[in-house]
Amino acid sequence: MATPDFKDDTFLARWLSGELSPAEQEEFRLRADFAGYERIVEHLGRMKPPAFDAEAEFGKLKSKQASLAKGGAKERALHPRPRLLKRIWPWSVAAAVALILSFWFLMRPEAASFVTANGAQRTAALKDGSTAQVNAGSEFGFIVTDTQRTASLNGEAYFEVEKSTIPFVVNTKQGSVRVLGTSFNVYSREDRLAVSCTSGKVSVRFVGDPQDYPIGPGQSVSRSLGDTVVLAAATGTEQLDWLSGKSVFVNRPLKEILDELERQYDITVDRPAGLDVQETYTVTFKNDDLELALEQALNPIPGFEYERVGAVVSFRPLE
Repeated sequence: MATPDFKDDTFLARWLSGELSPAEQEEFRLRADFAGYERIVEHLGRMKPPAFDAEAEFGKLKSKQASLAKGGAKERALHPRPRLLKRIWPWSVAAAVALILSFWFLMRPEAASFVTANGAQRTAALKDGSTAQVNAGSEFGFIVTDTQRTASLNGEAYFEVEKSTIPFVVNTKQGSVRVLGTSFNVYSREDRLAVSCTSGKVSVRFVGDPQDYPIGPGQSVSRSLGDTVVLAAATGTEQLDWLSGKSVFVNRPLKEILDELERQYDITVDRPAGLDVQETYTVTFKNDDLELALEQALNPIPGFEYERVGAVVSFRPLE
């Protein structure tokens, strides 16, 4: 399990006591390890301490003292507490061992997390039999419990989910996707979440919106922060062609295009003040040929020409 990165040392205590703000509660719920923490609390709630009758034990202690006194062992009768502790100690050890074992059992390596570097992609075989193809420059996590399969994603990934009665949920900072068994693509970068379904059905919920948006094969749903939700027919290119080595953008801001170039080729693209990165373009570029990709992605930009020196691409105004 990845090391927790809570905002402060009191976060878990405030969660257990119900003192988190609604925003903190929602952020915690979207973590891949949230289901694991819920399981720990549920399991510990079922644990009960052994029964202990204080009056009966005290009576036994007095009887023991009287017996020792009659036998001439007055010195030993003056120190009864170690005897009492000796009776309680095995139960304390048993409770501690049970707690440690239950924590280990619940949090044993059913979780996985990794980051794909710029210029790299990765296919992950998940514990439940599902697979995730993770695009460059993405953060991915996955955890399995008896009640939920949970992936966390900051980036882009294509999922093929093994059918099961246990729900499969993909959490992102912009919303979540819930399925039982299907294949779909999730794009989650900055303030934009876009989901397209290729088989089965998925249900998408955006942060701050209580409505569920179900989509089926050939459909997509997307939203950028501050924009309305867009339901549409999936083109099969813009969101899925990265699987076949291409990046496709249809009326998308130049910033998204330049960001993807940097991720796919591990380069830096300088952006001068006069370059409008919010202007939208429709472009397609290959993910395995840098020079060709630069021509395909950057030549359509009017008023500028580009040059590459090593891993740095810069623009200059046309004269």
